[in-house]
Amino acid sequence: LEERILSAVSQQIQCIQEGLKSGVEDIILADRRVNIHANMGMFITMNPGYAGRSNLPDNLKQLFRGVAMTSPDRENIAEVMLFAQGFKTAEELSKKIVPLFRLCRDQLSQQSHYDFGLRALKSVLVSAGGLKRAATARGDQDLSEDDEIRLMMQSLTETITPKLIAEDVTLFKALLRDVFPGCTPKEVPLDALEKAIKEEAASHQYIASDLWIAKIIQLYKILKVNHGIMLVGGSGCGKTSAWMTLLRALARVEDVDGHAYIIDPKALSKSELYGVLDPTTREWRDGVFTSTLRKIVDNVKGDDQSKKRHWIFFDGDVDPEWVENLNSLLDDNKLLTLPNGERLTLPPNVRIMFEVQDLRYATPATVSRCGMVWFSKETITHRHLLDHHVREFRSRSYCGKDETSLTFVERGSIQESRRDKATNDNKDGSAEDRELIKIQNKLADATVDYFKEGGIIDSTLANMEKGFTQFGIMEYNRAQSIRSFFTLFAHSAGLIAAHTEQTDKELTGEKLKTYAIRRLLLALMWGFASQYPTLRREEFSGTIKADIPGGTLLDYEVRVEDGEWSELRKRVVKTDIPATKVGTNDVVIPTVDTARHEDVISAWIRTGKPVILCGPPGSGKTMSLTAVLRASTQYEAAFLNFSSGTAPDTITKIFDQYCTCLLYTSPSPRDS
Repeated sequence: LEERILSAVSQQIQCIQEGLKSGVEDIILADRRVNIHANMGMFITMNPGYAGRSNLPDNLKQLFRGVAMTSPDRENIAEVMLFAQGFKTAEELSKKIVPLFRLCRDQLSQQSHYDFGLRALKSVLVSAGGLKRAATARGDQDLSEDDEIRLMMQSLTETITPKLIAEDVTLFKALLRDVFPGCTPKEVPLDALEKAIKEEAASHQYIASDLWIAKIIQLYKILKVNHGIMLVGGSGCGKTSAWMTLLRALARVEDVDGHAYIIDPKALSKSELYGVLDPTTREWRDGVFTSTLRKIVDNVKGDDQSKKRHWIFFDGDVDPEWVENLNSLLDDNKLLTLPNGERLTLPPNVRIMFEVQDLRYATPATVSRCGMVWFSKETITHRHLLDHHVREFRSRSYCGKDETSLTFVERGSIQESRRDKATNDNKDGSAEDRELIKIQNKLADATVDYFKEGGIIDSTLANMEKGFTQFGIMEYNRAQSIRSFFTLFAHSAGLIAAHTEQTDKELTGEKLKTYAIRRLLLALMWGFASQYPTLRREEFSGTIKADIPGGTLLDYEVRVEDGEWSELRKRVVKTDIPATKVGTNDVVIPTVDTARHEDVISAWIRTGKPVILCGPPGSGKTMSLTAVLRASTQYEAAFLNFSSGTAPDTITKIFDQYCTCLLYTSPSPRDS
């Protein structure tokens, strides 16, 4: 609630307090007579100074007595909780766990997603209780002191290790050995799940490295402890592919239907996200999140036989302005209170998940309520990205419809998605797609040595990351650069297919190999250096060994007829402009720069990739883009002028003029 609303509420609170003091049975509240219970009381818990929280107005503060809370006795709390969880050695364990958390807080590095407070301690103790009950269910009725210590070590490892950065993992293991000398944590084998993860990864061309699988297993274990989970790490670290693969693998192993709901919180206002109460009609209108949660709750109530797995994802920065409203939902209450007084309880089969780059703006209150899984840059290396794209390059058409893995999760349940994917895999696709995949495989075969470890792609990427990343117009991202390279290289298949159709001559043998290699070199240069200034591009192109007649790679293109180099200036022809056209914005004067830029932009657009053109006013961004779009009849341009006042509604209204919104309806199981 805003401060002005809290100030108005203080009048009703004062009326209630005066009624309690006088001992009357009812009071007048907002022009209505309301019964009052003599044993009721009102309390406020708050953390002063937290971002995203309203300050208490002075007239409200005067109605309450302030009480400063002291630090809790963590050892006593841990001991009681461990006894409640069934541990016989609770007293000894509590004296070791609490100092361990203190050591972690003092000796590990300071990270925004670290929390070693009371909530983190409670999560470890609850997890340990779950492990003990699981061991008892397996037949280990009488656990020894060493067994309980090993279970506690297992709980500590599974709960704390996932959120640690690589440098702190070694230190944490050393602290664990010092606190529990001579003991090793128990390891519960998850062979069936790991097998399913590898199978799902292979079916989507992911590289199932040990570190990436370990992160997925950590996510699985955290999901069993927390109902609020944050996946923290930079773009291209494998966060999205990890949770997608886990959701599919769990559906395969446990035969439980799963749904994922993805929300971009930064694209929505607070009222659009949570809902709004009309001040005139007092009618409540759900927001995107509350509507999603309500549908899940109603489905669970109406169909108790089907226990489904629901993951609601917030994909974007965690901002206190919107995430603070979820605190009561993320803690043990699992309760979301709406402004209209309605309360939504989070079912046990629903998880609230966040996919963020960092938590620099999040408050400790939010961080402490969620389980954390940290994805470092080393989780997905450049070799994993290259091998993944090579697999995709050989298995699907880059120039065709881009069926990403995300659509299979967003549009329906996992089981339905698996059926849809199996059906699509059984279809041969269009003749055009089959031909493009065939050409892409030929291109990959012709350049197979360049993709090997230590090849020219590895060396070019290393040269760029060593001396050029600081010169980019935008912040460097390895995954984006590799994706751009493959997109430009895949465009070669479309050019070959078009040439074959026009001339009825197929490019084969040495000509195909020469064309593939030279197109790969051009794709390397433009895919990695497209965001650099011209001088830096020329400098970077000099690091790529190419058999060009002279100059730099920037000055050449490859002829599809014979695979030979051709200077771009030869494409620049004399242009006669009628007097009536002089000064108009839609006239493009061909130059070497326009030729090279239009080729690159066309390649990205034709393969369905988004494009950002950066440059000062008057540098020809709109002109180049318009020229590319006009060259094809399959595109219709819609121009939007962005400013600080542009809202998402503005964009959707423009799209409504050009596009038709199609809603996907999941087929029922009996229809499949």
